Amino acid sequence: MKTIQETVIVNRPVQEVFSFMSNGENGPRFELELVESKRLSGDGGVGTMYRDVRQIMGMRMPANRTVTVYEPNHRFQLRSALGPMQAEGTVLIEPAAGSAKVTTMLTVKGSGPFQLLEPLFARILHRQMKLNVQQLKKVLETDSTL
Repeated sequence: MKTIQETVIVNRPVQEVFSFMSNGENGPRFELELVESKRLSGDGGVGTMYRDVRQIMGMRMPANRTVTVYEPNHRFQLRSALGPMQAEGTVLIEPAAGSAKVTTMLTVKGSGPFQLLEPLFARILHRQMKLNVQQLKKVLETDSTL
């Protein structure tokens, strides 16, 4: 099991950042590998399910993800499976001098022989996570319609 983490300061109020990020259908706006996300069920809180399509290494990969923790304006957690890899993502949003400190964490776990690939997947995902948090910052700080 490997865990990766990135943090970014976004110059927007915590409530706005949380509202934007916790709506999974906004994911394609800042998760560069996520080409599609549709809510299948739920109201956005615990138990809400999304159907995602990610473009990874040139392949379109569908996966479902489920909200497992939802603490308004503070933290939410998602669980998903992409083939033989299981992932649990946590987003923590904290006040930071009028802005929002966003920490994203992702734990990946392979099953069977795919456990050997965890370090490789973690490196690839960490590079992508760095790009995603910068894109999040850019979108939230430049789009005045949010």
